[in-house]
Amino acid sequence: MPYRSPMIDPLATALRGTPAGSFVQVFEQRPTPPALVPPHETPWRHELSQQISTLAAGTLCGPTWRDASYAEAVKAGLLLWNDDLAAAHTLAQRLTHPTGSYWHALMHRREPDYGNSKYWFDRVGDHPIFPELRTLATTTAEALGEAKLATAVAASYEWNPFRFVDWCEAVTREPATAAYLGLVQLDELRLLLLHSFRQATGKA
Repeated sequence: MPYRSPMIDPLATALRGTPAGSFVQVFEQRPTPPALVPPHETPWRHELSQQISTLAAGTLCGPTWRDASYAEAVKAGLLLWNDDLAAAHTLAQRLTHPTGSYWHALMHRREPDYGNSKYWFDRVGDHPIFPELRTLATTTAEALGEAKLATAVAASYEWNPFRFVDWCEAVTREPATAAYLGLVQLDELRLLLLHSFRQATGKA
């Protein structure tokens, strides 16, 4: 049975009934996780980027949104999930909170501009999603039978985003890790989108 992330249902439940949730439903149907580095400098689906960009950030989060900056973070995350790096970057670079820096770091990691990604991860600091991301990364490695990676992740008390950048950079030399890294990146997108949405709406 293919690996199914534990993050799929919590994200869908939190965003249910919102335009953001409708876009996530489409993204979850992608046949493969978004590439670590998109092969083309174009969105996965142009019409989705147009639809996301047209909507006000608050509208994406539904009628209970209250924080415009985090609503913009939701918008940036949706665009990044659609592989629209340029549009996501335009939004992320305007956000001054750690979550905005996180989206900025993810965009540069996928660009790929690994040094710039590390610069923005340094500005992120200790982000609230790190503990759960570490747990998911360990669970995913175990599910895929990647004992060495599971041990490497679990050995660190905290999630290390700089090491993950290094792993993404090294994937051309170690292509066998690409599937694992892609699944972890997708959970990272889900976690950060959920965090952004909760901050935008005040829903814990």
